[in-house]
Formats: sequence, structure tokens, C-alpha cells
Amino acid sequence: MREKRLEAYALYESLPMPHTTKDDVWRRTVDMRTQDYWRRTRRHLSGFALEKYHPNAPTNGKPSAEALDYNDEETAGVLVQVDGQLQYASTTETLKKKGIYFADLHTALHEQPELLRTYFMSKAVTLETTLKSGNIAQYNKFDALHGAFWQGGYVLHVPKGVRVEEPLQVYIKMSEAEHADLSHTLIIAEEGSQVVILEDNSSTNPDAGGLHSGAVEIFAEQNANVTYAQIQQWNRQVWNIASHRAMVGRDAQLCWVTASFGGRMSKINQAVVLEGAGCNAQMLGLAFTDARQHLDVSTAQEHISPHTTSDLLYRTVLKDRSQTAWGGNIYVYPSANHTDAYQKNDNLLLSERAHADTLPGLEIQAHEEQLTMSQPRIIAYMKPVCGWSNGVRAIFAKYDLEYEDRDIINNENNYREMVQKTRQSYQPCVQIDDIVLADVSGDEVEEYLISEGIVQTSEAETDVPTDQACEDHGPSAVNIGFPST
Repeated sequence: MREKRLEAYALYESLPMPHTTKDDVWRRTVDMRTQDYWRRTRRHLSGFALEKYHPNAPTNGKPSAEALDYNDEETAGVLVQVDGQLQYASTTETLKKKGIYFADLHTALHEQPELLRTYFMSKAVTLETTLKSGNIAQYNKFDALHGAFWQGGYVLHVPKGVRVEEPLQVYIKMSEAEHADLSHTLIIAEEGSQVVILEDNSSTNPDAGGLHSGAVEIFAEQNANVTYAQIQQWNRQVWNIASHRAMVGRDAQLCWVTASFGGRMSKINQAVVLEGAGCNAQMLGLAFTDARQHLDVSTAQEHISPHTTSDLLYRTVLKDRSQTAWGGNIYVYPSANHTDAYQKNDNLLLSERAHADTLPGLEIQAHEEQLTMSQPRIIAYMKPVCGWSNGVRAIFAKYDLEYEDRDIINNENNYREMVQKTRQSYQPCVQIDDIVLADVSGDEVEEYLISEGIVQTSEAETDVPTDQACEDHGPSAVNIGFPST
């Protein structure tokens, strides 16, 4: 492990900080060397300086285990860490009798050295994989930082054929200002095993700024069934940069759920490698951003073996001036015939200044596969009006596009104020840049869809039922979010 640290440190010293023009996946985030931030993220990311954060937080002043907010009921085991140091641990006797190993990383270093030597940063999140991925300056600076200075985290090892009925719960917390949390998650589920892990990342001090540079490694071996759910609730002063990677074996099942709510800026690289024939992976993501938060997620579904299935669904809700970027790639190797892969990203914009980018991608080398990227999804927020609602619904039905009505204006005064602001701020009625906020007709929406190439003109007509009880309340305010492509 010492040799791995030294190797990572040498790499860290030799590599530059990410660059917004040379590194495409950082293009919507920041040039961290010069702090020349990409246009709309300038205020989000100002003030970052890597050298101000330290990995070794003082041991005094930590919250007691009793003061920490955690739940150890109806769980098979609980770990609580603060600033990389273990504060509380509990496991059931059943867990121990089944031979399951569940401990903090530093304890595992002494008790399970061979296990760490085999799996820790050697197969999933590795320095070599980063260098060969083609994204030479994408994540390797921070992966190398993590590999050199990792501290905290946990190891879960489930032996062959063992099934854990109750979930295991992990709490990773930050309390000290300017602390660098470098925790590492390592989950190994051997052949035929089953386990559920719930992980909570949060801050105990709402005003303590910090850096989280973490890593998650998941191994679902042959016929294993793994469910891993991570909720991120760092405070608004934390920079969150991490690499997450799962290896899925033959006929194995992985359900991976992520929820992001906190952090000042988050840059996450998440990948699933389907290396065993017949395996299946689900990647489900949920995020809610507000104020000036910035969330940037890059995902990869790598199909190496035949008859593999992956399904990705990310949903984001944005308020105020927050911004998100999701870039998802599906890779199908020559050996991965009969692949079934799907990806979809929905963005819900609740303010005119929120911004979301959606960037799907495919790289196919096999000949027999089924790949799907969803059509642009348009969600309208409107006060129900007969003519507008029916007209737009008819256009969407005509082109077989997904459509939703969302009435989020419950107060008549707020509605009138919103309409007035709309008329003053937005001309013409239809515009690009993710948001359309105006009084528009069905014909104008159709013209926009055709001009942007979202739909093709068609002579077919579709009958759409009218709202029998609807009355004409005058012009309506509508917010339509178009995912960027």
C-alpha cells in the first residue's frame, strides 16, 4: 500500500490541473489552474485553491457518537466516520457468523491486507485505467490525489453464497473547516451473494468549507446481487470531486442509486463495466440544485461481454441560478454482441435562470445490439387554459413526443406577476437555451420543434380530446425546458 501511495503521489505531482479547453469533460466546469471559469459557472467556482485543504483533521473537538445523527435500527451493521476517523461501529452477530467482513479502511489494512492488495485501486478505480481512458487530464489529477492521501472509508466483503437480508448503513461526515475528505468505498460481493448498502455523505457544520475527493469501487462477481445507494448532502461550502466505478460479473445484478443535494460544486465520474456475459446494471440518479450550485456528472456504460443489459435514468430539478451538466456515454466493445443499453436524462427547470446541459453519446463496435437514447422531453408549467393546453398537446401527440402538464401556480397574484414578468423579459415568444418562458400557441411550439430539428414535418393529424370543463382564463405562463444536445 505504501508503494501505491508513492506511485500515486508521483503521478499527482506530474499532472496539471484540469483545463476547460483541452479537457472536454471539464469544459462545462472550470479551469482550476487559472480560475478562468466557463461562462455561466464563474460565480459558482471562484475561490477554489487545492493547497488550502488538508487531509489530516485535528482529533479534538469531534462530535461525540451520541451527538451524530445516525440510525442503527433494522440494519445488519453501521459505521460512522467523521473527517476520515471512525467514531462508531456496530454489527449484528448474524453478520459475523456468516463471515461477512465490514470495517473501516484503516482497520481492514491490518486485518485484511490480502483483500486490499487484490482489490484496492487495482481493478476498478485505478491510475492505469485513468491514463489509458483517453481522458488524460479528466480525472487523473484528483484520482492521483486520492490514491496518494486516501484516509477513511470502509470495506465490505460478502463471501460466496451469503445473502444479507437487512441493509448495511454507512455515514461519512465532515466537520472541520478546510478539511480534505479522501474516503474510499470498497464493496466486494462474491459469487451468488446478495447485499444492500446505504451510504450517507454529509456535513455536521453547515459553514465549514472543505474538499471531498473520494472513490467508490464495487465488485459484483458472478451471479451476485448488489444494491448500492449513496446520498450526498455536503454543505454549500464543499467541493465534491470523485470517481465511482463498478465491475459486474457474469449473470450478476447491480442496482446503483445516487442522490445529490448538497455541495458548492460537484464533479462526478461514474462508470459501470459489464464484463460478464448476461449481467445487468441499473444506474439511477436524482439531484436537486438551487442558489448557485453546480453539478457536473459524467457516466459510462461499458459493455464488454455479450448479452449484457444496462439502464440509466438521471432526473434533475433546478432552481434559482443553479446549473447542471450530464454527459453519458455507452461503449459497446466488439465482443459485446446482443447488447441492450438505454440512457435517459430529464431536467426540470423551475426558474428562468437555471441551466441544464444533456450530452448523450454512443460508441459501437459490435454488430448486434439494441441501443436507445430517449427523445427530447419537454415539460410545461402552465396555468390550465383550454386553447393553449389542447393546442400544444395536439402538437406533441402528432409527433409522438412525451408531454406533461404541471400546474405549479396556485396563487392568482403570483400567476399574474409571472405573466407580467414574462412579457417584459422574453421576446420573441420562442427561444433556445433550455428555457422557453412566454405566452405561446401550439403553432409556435410546432414551428420551434421543426426549426430545431427535434421533429420532422408530417401530414398526419391526431385527434386530441378537449377539456370539457375548462374555461378560458386568459393568457398563460409556460416554462418549457429543452435538454441541450
